[in-house]
Amino acid sequence: MEESEEELLPKITAASLRDPAQQCGRRLALELGNRKRATWGDNVRWRLSDRINADIRLAHTELRSADPTWFHPPTDLLPEQQMLYTVTTRAYCALFADRPAVARDPIEWSVDVPELGVRLVGPPPLILDDEHGALEVRLLRVHQRPLGPDLAETVEVRFLVARIRAALHEDRDGPEVRVCIADLVDATYDEITVDPYDSDVDAWLEAGVAAVKLAADETRVRQGHECARCAYVPGCKAHK
Repeated sequence: MEESEEELLPKITAASLRDPAQQCGRRLALELGNRKRATWGDNVRWRLSDRINADIRLAHTELRSADPTWFHPPTDLLPEQQMLYTVTTRAYCALFADRPAVARDPIEWSVDVPELGVRLVGPPPLILDDEHGALEVRLLRVHQRPLGPDLAETVEVRFLVARIRAALHEDRDGPEVRVCIADLVDATYDEITVDPYDSDVDAWLEAGVAAVKLAADETRVRQGHECARCAYVPGCKAHK
């Protein structure tokens, strides 16, 4: 049964943690409060990346590297999406050709953090065990902006670390995790080793959540580029 808005913990995304004081307070408040989306345009962009991630995960049901011949563009996608599907799956196979791995069960889109009273929401990364049994997380991107030179300090990596704990069976003294960040359109690749229970991530997340809650204010409307991806434009006084 689907939970109601009142039953869900407040929603935090990676996007909401990027300098929330400079974002639209109305959008932050409605998103934080799990308000029903007025439009679904922002979700359309996830349709293709979700399909790509799901099919790549299927390719790793056994310990092996993915083969491009296993991937066939889904017929329910638009022609340009089918072309992008082919480009990205071939790029994935090339980037990880010599990296056999077997997939773990994916984490959910929504991961509760009871100690902060929020849930962290975002697309699940690919979580695998490599041929040596070491944990590896692959964050697969589709033509997105570069993360920056210091990967450990980026919102994306810290948010990822906070979320993947839900998939770990190791205790807090377990091994570090290799995080691979690949853009399957730009064919870029970065790699970093992280401690999944890094206390710095805890402090960062706590401060970030507090900042989002402080900035969330339905009366503080900010019109700008973020409106293009906002699901709450209908009814917004900035667009009247």
